Amino acid sequence: MMWWKKRVGTCILISAVSVAAIIALRSCMTQHTRPFGYQDISFSCAPGGGRLVFNAIGKGGRDLFMLDLNKMYVTAVTNSPEYESCPTFSPDGRSIVYSSGRRWDRADHLYLQDLKTHRITQLTSEDANDCAPVFTPDGSRILFTHDTHYNWGGMATSWSGGGSVWSIKRDGTDLRRVLPSNIWADAPRLSSDGKMLLWRGTEGVWVARSDGSGTPRQIVNEGRDAVFSPSGDKVAFTQGQYSPDLKIYVMPVAGGQPTLLTPRSGGCFCPRYSPDGKAIFFLEEDWPNGGSAGPECSLWRIGTDGEHLQKLAGGRLFDNPMSPDSFKR
Repeated sequence: MMWWKKRVGTCILISAVSVAAIIALRSCMTQHTRPFGYQDISFSCAPGGGRLVFNAIGKGGRDLFMLDLNKMYVTAVTNSPEYESCPTFSPDGRSIVYSSGRRWDRADHLYLQDLKTHRITQLTSEDANDCAPVFTPDGSRILFTHDTHYNWGGMATSWSGGGSVWSIKRDGTDLRRVLPSNIWADAPRLSSDGKMLLWRGTEGVWVARSDGSGTPRQIVNEGRDAVFSPSGDKVAFTQGQYSPDLKIYVMPVAGGQPTLLTPRSGGCFCPRYSPDGKAIFFLEEDWPNGGSAGPECSLWRIGTDGEHLQKLAGGRLFDNPMSPDSFKR
C-alpha cells in the first residue's frame, strides 16, 4: 500500500511537471520578440503633406498616433492593449494599414483603419508574421512581408525578420505571392508609377520590375529602410551596423555613387520623403546622458540637397506622445 501511495505521488509530481511544461511551451509559442530600443518605431507621411502617422509608447507597448506638422499637435489613432507598428497611409490619405500583435497569438497580422469612421478591418490571420505593409499606387492592394519561419530555442523564439513579398486586396481577399519563394525579402516598396519594386534582401537593397519581368538587381550593399523618391528615380536608405554608425544616403536607382545626407551625426534611420520630394524626414537615436541612461529618439527633417536640417521633436514625442510637452527638444 505504501508502494502504491508513492507511485501515486510520483504520478502526481510528473503530471504537475508536465502541466508546467505545457504552459511554458504554450507561452513560448506565443512569444514575439521585437527590436530593442527605438528600432521598432516607424512612420509615414500623408500624401498631401502636413501629417505623419507614427507608432510610439502607448497602452499596448506601441500605439499609433497622428502628428499635425502645421500645428505640431498629436492625436491618438489607437488606444488598445495590442502592439501596433509599421503604419502607412493609403494614397488618398483616408486610411492607414499597419501590423498588430494580439495576446496569445505569436504572429503579427495586418489591419486596415478608416481614419474618418475609425473602423478597423483585419486583413490577414494565417500563422505567419505579416509586417511592413504599403499600398499600391492606386490603393487597391497592399504589399507586405510574409514570414513563415519561426525561430525556436532559448530566448530566440521569434520570427526571422523577413520572408517573402505578398500582396492582398484591401478587403482582405485575393492573397498573392509577388516575388519567387527563393528570394528572401523585407520592407517592400513600390515606385509611384507602380513599375518598380524595392526591398531589403540578404545582401543589401534590391530592385526589380514589379511585373516580374527581368532580373532583380542589387543597388546597395548592407543597406536597409530603403524608399523611393516621389519621382521614382532615386532611393534613400540607411547604412551602418550599430546605432552610432547609422547614416542616411541617397542614390540614383539606375546606380552610381551614394550621397551622404546626414554627415553631422550617427544614429539616423527610417528616411521618408515628403510628398513633394524636397525633404526627407528621419529618426535619430542618440544617448545624450551616456550609455547607462538609455537612448533617446527624435524626429528630424532635412532638404534632399543636405541643407535646412531641422529637429522637429525630441524623445518625449515617442516616449509620451500625448503629453503637453511632447515637443520638448
